[in-house]
Amino acid sequence: MKKIFFVAIVIWIFCSCKTTNNFRDPYENMNIINYDNNTAYEFLNNNSDKLVILIDGTRWVSVLGWKDGTNWDLSSSYFFLNIFRKNYNFMVPERLNMQIGKYYLYDPDMRRNYTLNNLVESYSLTINKYLDQKSFSSAVIIGHSEGASLLPLIYNEIKQKNKISSMVAISYGGLSVYEQVKILANTELDIPYFYREALQNIDVLKREIALYPDSLGEIMGYTYGWWNSFLYYRPYDYYKNINIPILFIHGRLDITVPVESTIYIKENIGNKPFEYAIIDNADHSFDEKKSKDELIKIITK
Repeated sequence: MKKIFFVAIVIWIFCSCKTTNNFRDPYENMNIINYDNNTAYEFLNNNSDKLVILIDGTRWVSVLGWKDGTNWDLSSSYFFLNIFRKNYNFMVPERLNMQIGKYYLYDPDMRRNYTLNNLVESYSLTINKYLDQKSFSSAVIIGHSEGASLLPLIYNEIKQKNKISSMVAISYGGLSVYEQVKILANTELDIPYFYREALQNIDVLKREIALYPDSLGEIMGYTYGWWNSFLYYRPYDYYKNINIPILFIHGRLDITVPVESTIYIKENIGNKPFEYAIIDNADHSFDEKKSKDELIKIITK
């Protein structure tokens, strides 16, 4: 039972915030661009020569959300699109060969291929091809949750780095999933008892992953291969070699990715054009209106 609770909770590490309301046509004036098996969703603004690229967090549906008939269950992409579309061009790379409207949790090929390296390769390919074909004076890459964790790896693969003026990492810092779980197991934040007990059993899962690193066996919809690729990856090790401006935004009440993950970068990387915004009343997904308003204020400024 402890193992079941642990798996159910730790999967939140890369959970993406979403809008639960349904909309019939939330993505007006959207262009869909295909690059072989990869897709980019483009929202052009004729009054701007600047671009915002969003890397979304984990969900087993399109980065735009899940389309059920004519209705949408929207992801955080919609939230960020509404912030920027009036003043910037906006592009969202689709995650790992997914398509609008489909649900992939039980797709064996998708589960097999959903690993850190494949995600980075897919996002990087889309961004590189898009920037090769488009003319923008500059681009900002924003990542949320899992998307933020991948930012330094994606940046390393971008060919036209001179076009990337800055990046924004939201709800993710520099520590590995393993380190984050260890912190959360002893956090002073008010978390459910079963959650804390589950977090304290990280080494149970670690041993299983070591035994079956490429297994397609399912842990709450994720393969052992997925856990194997993410568990020890530390964004911090790659941020040390990046010198463009980066804004890190983190909620102090985050019990999915602890704020210590961002504080670690702040305390251990100096002489970089990095800025930090810790929002006291915010959780991982900035669900409360006050914290969401604060996020919008900081990110637009």
